[in-house]
Amino acid sequence: WTVEQIVAAQEAILGVGVIAHPLELIADQIAASGALNTLEAAGRSGQRVLVAGMRQIWRRSLARDSEYIYFMTLEDLEGSLQVVISAAVYRRYRPALSGPGPYLIEGVMDFDREEGEPLLRADRIEAFNTG
Repeated sequence: WTVEQIVAAQEAILGVGVIAHPLELIADQIAASGALNTLEAAGRSGQRVLVAGMRQIWRRSLARDSEYIYFMTLEDLEGSLQVVISAAVYRRYRPALSGPGPYLIEGVMDFDREEGEPLLRADRIEAFNTG
């Protein structure tokens, strides 16, 4: 079996790949995309960035305008980053968000003053083709 096949079997049986992180399997694609890692992106407040990672936590909240706003914790091999997805962006990229990732997300870095953490305001989301 290839490493990819072993990881796929482990994910199907255990819910997680044990011998390799999914991002390790597409490292060449990530590098070719020009994506920053989450640590690099976190230091670029106010700038447009492109990051790649896996969805770890997903939640939604009702905003003041009666539309949902979505929050994702995106994890890569270096760390994690909070991603904020507006209802309009979610509707546009919903098919890409149907799986756990890996994702390629573009948006503008911001700073959440309440949490004291950087966050990415997404405006484009793609799922990597890992097949």
